[in-house]
Amino acid sequence: MPKVVDRSEFLTAAAAEGFGSGSTLTRQQVKDVAAKHGVTLPRWLLNDEQYRASRGVYMLPTADQASAPAPAAPAPVAAPAPAAPAPVVEMAQSDATVSVMSSIAGQTVPAKIPNYVPFGHFDDVRTVLASNRFYPMFVTGLSGNGKTTMIEQACAALGRECFRVNITNMTDEDELLGSFVLEDGKTIWKDGPVTLAARRGAVLLLDEYDQATPKTMCLQPVLEGKPFLIKRINEIITPAAGFTVVATANTKGQGDETGRFIGANVMNEASLDRFPVCLEQEYPSRITERRIVRGMMKNLGCDDENFADMKSVEMATARFDQEIKEAFRDLYTKIDAQTVPAQSEPTESERVASGKISARVPYDQKDQAKSFGARWEPDTKTWGIDLDNASDEAKEFFSRHEWVATEESPF
Repeated sequence: MPKVVDRSEFLTAAAAEGFGSGSTLTRQQVKDVAAKHGVTLPRWLLNDEQYRASRGVYMLPTADQASAPAPAAPAPVAAPAPAAPAPVVEMAQSDATVSVMSSIAGQTVPAKIPNYVPFGHFDDVRTVLASNRFYPMFVTGLSGNGKTTMIEQACAALGRECFRVNITNMTDEDELLGSFVLEDGKTIWKDGPVTLAARRGAVLLLDEYDQATPKTMCLQPVLEGKPFLIKRINEIITPAAGFTVVATANTKGQGDETGRFIGANVMNEASLDRFPVCLEQEYPSRITERRIVRGMMKNLGCDDENFADMKSVEMATARFDQEIKEAFRDLYTKIDAQTVPAQSEPTESERVASGKISARVPYDQKDQAKSFGARWEPDTKTWGIDLDNASDEAKEFFSRHEWVATEESPF
């Protein structure tokens, strides 16, 4: 008659650690559970083929299996000469993976840039990211116009995690989704940035996306916001709430015929179709550009209006030949000669970063306006404040009210 082996003590200990009926554990996890709860190592689990899910991975019995009698252990026999041990493979969501996810908590939120000047599609990007919905965005524009910084600063303003991946023509599935690596003599699985972002409900930033090749087609289901399969470990990843994707590129996915963006490829139309919107980022206006330069100079502890005006342009174009430099200078001078009203209406973010403003505030909110240091201006019947020295709460308050153009206000 088969001998009945008591399995309940280990199954109870495993359940206390979150491993229920039908759960899978690695050999190391089995040992850890037994040691932590002071129970006998379950040889019935480790030595029985019916519980082996894969190499080094075991599946706990179901309720029916747990109550069934187990055959007695066979009599010991002389062991052959030991062979070299095979590497232990630990699957996804192992202790190593959990440890990696815990160690990066809070470290992937971009740092705020002091005196950052929002412009272009900043408000649109921030609105989408604040919604916590999956809504992929494709941001295109010439180099150096703040595409990547805009996305990072929107994440910084919202306190959202951002996993940035710089795409090259060598980027492939292993680099994006994850791969097996050798660590302490064991072969373990390490999640890639795409998988980590999906697990954590973070923002995935695919930088220089037009450098991608067909080796990145593993991103197709990811760009749909649906659960995706990691074939190497046979695990389906269901993105957490808040996960979304933003891609940046110098081209619109049709390649580059100018020769300025070496490596830009003609992209798969099916990949581009997975982005519901394309945001075309232009260079900032002259006024905004000056604020950016002045803001950077303040961060460095210096402020030179002359440098911020023309000298910075000359230094920025110094790498070009004389003919191109003169063309840039002429263009900048012509733009400078244009009147400010001819420029497009500034966004709320640009207004908040503009300096002195005057705004109409309802009477029942006058005390709150005073608390932010605003002054009543009887001539215009508005409240004036210098936003350069105002708190973020004050900027947010005044951005909700009607702005009035005055001699002190740039608008």
